[in-house]
Amino acid sequence: MVNVFLDERGVLLPDDERLLAEQWLLAERSVHEIETVTAGTGFIARDLRTGDRVEVRERTASRTLNAGSLICGRLVAAGETTQCFGGMEPIALHECVELLELLDGEPDPDDLVWFLSRRFAPPVLQNTEGESLAFCEATLHTGDPGALAAALDTAFDRDETELRWFEHVTTHGLERIRATITLDDSIVHVETNSEPRMDRVLEALRAQQPGVQLLNQTRHAPDDLQEAMSRAPAGAPAQTLDPTDPQIAAALEQMVRAHERAWLDEPIPALAGITPRDAAADPTRCPDLIRLLDSFGPGGPGGPGGPGGPGGPGGPGAMDAGRLRAHLGL
Repeated sequence: MVNVFLDERGVLLPDDERLLAEQWLLAERSVHEIETVTAGTGFIARDLRTGDRVEVRERTASRTLNAGSLICGRLVAAGETTQCFGGMEPIALHECVELLELLDGEPDPDDLVWFLSRRFAPPVLQNTEGESLAFCEATLHTGDPGALAAALDTAFDRDETELRWFEHVTTHGLERIRATITLDDSIVHVETNSEPRMDRVLEALRAQQPGVQLLNQTRHAPDDLQEAMSRAPAGAPAQTLDPTDPQIAAALEQMVRAHERAWLDEPIPALAGITPRDAAADPTRCPDLIRLLDSFGPGGPGGPGGPGGPGGPGGPGAMDAGRLRAHLGL
């Protein structure tokens, strides 16, 4: 818009103002990390594309920004100061790399607006493997239940009391059910909570017994969290656990430490899909890892006196950022 204004009305501007506007056209939009903030005055930002640091005069935004925040904006010279031209958009850590790649490609305004407005979209419901949540059920017919049961015994984990099998997956250090298969005489019933999981089970059943016939299936994505919770399998009656009980505390601590060890080698969206261990070894990714660990809060979740430590505001069961830093050599 500035270039259009200059083309049509630039001749009406004083020379110094026209020169300043032309300089603004040379300033590229980028992603900046807020390093320090002086509320009511401004902040110091580092351009993640170039590494340049600038002191920005911005009275309003400096009252809400925090050190470590990421923003997308165009920081331009305005006389002896630097100001933000055209507004600032907050950026989540996991979006940073994707946005930088988009900006490097000189996107058109529609693509940029689409990217920056994604945060206003409703949340996406996913399972622990990052697949879109969908309640999937399928009913099949087998001509040889005995042979199919034997085949299922080799491919899945069988229930000890009935003809039911489970496919398990370990995510975030915990074993979870991926699919449930029930055999009732010649009828096979399959349940999963995502379409990819259902597709994998159906493919496995056909591979084990090519003659198995699909009678019907349904796949439904929940409209909201309330529907998802209402359709979730009912478990055993909830019991209140006392975290101060020595046995419960020991079991919880063991679970948290296992989760921490698994987290170190899992792809993390906030790190652009790489693992914390790989990020720690990569000088270009390590700052993002440190920023992520810092976001856990003072002392780190789970640390003594920290948000997740004993008596901390985060409550028991949270990861300890201090232990994570130690594992990563930070």
